[in-house]
Amino acid sequence: MPRRRELTITLKPLPLILSIALGLWLGALAIAASLWLADQLMPTPIEAPEPAPAQDAPHA
Repeated sequence: MPRRRELTITLKPLPLILSIALGLWLGALAIAASLWLADQLMPTPIEAPEPAPAQDAPHA
């Protein structure tokens, strides 16, 4: 039976902070890209122009 390897975890502050910051930036970039793509793919609804209000004849 193979011997189990021991997992050593070191929490160095700088790589941990940089990894978290990179993850946050990549997450924000992914959300922004998704919103932009959804905006590009959704067709803009075309609104019918409103009829001009009827103008009364000037009273002389």
